[in-house]
Amino acid sequence: NNINSYMTKEKRSVEYVLINKKNVKKQFTPTKEEIILYYNNNSNLFIEEEKRTFIQFNFKSFDEANKLKSKIENMNDYNKILIFAEKNNIQYNIFENLSKNEVLDEIAEPLFKLRINNQSSIINSTLANHIIILKDIKQKRQLSLTEVEKDISSTIADIDTNNYLLDLENNISQDILDGMDLDFLAEKYKLKVSNLINITQNYNNFDAKDKLFYENFI
Repeated sequence: NNINSYMTKEKRSVEYVLINKKNVKKQFTPTKEEIILYYNNNSNLFIEEEKRTFIQFNFKSFDEANKLKSKIENMNDYNKILIFAEKNNIQYNIFENLSKNEVLDEIAEPLFKLRINNQSSIINSTLANHIIILKDIKQKRQLSLTEVEKDISSTIADIDTNNYLLDLENNISQDILDGMDLDFLAEKYKLKVSNLINITQNYNNFDAKDKLFYENFI
């Protein structure tokens, strides 16, 4: 029964190369000219859809919604309806700058037909009965290069990084098939070799941020 307490846990020492994608990406920062070219060739990707700001009342029953509707249907002013709701302790939600695909389908259709200060009829959805009043419209527009420059830079860097890593993986795989060892690979591709000495299966001498890597590695 005491044999297990005298057994030494199996230990292994390993050498490995860790390629950090974030560090690789720093090598592929695109030039201004590349960013402009990408923007011009993909202008359709940088369109901001029409967005709307509105107030929304929600009721469990149609009758509750209809009571409010009868009191506000002649109010053609967003602010007046807001003041009325405040005075009568009627709960509401304000949604700002939402595009059509960010709203429930049942609400999106009537919402994007309204004019500013107009109110909808009672809308029934799977969640509740709604009344919406439109406050503002931000028209669909083409985003400027300045607005999307950082995103484009990151996108180009991601593409170049992924291509580089894919080529690196294919080349290393072929070199391994050709019998090349880790030292050769490290020298050829300018990689840093790291090692772990005498680790066991319950090795935990690592930072929390590296937990996923080490647990999978071990």
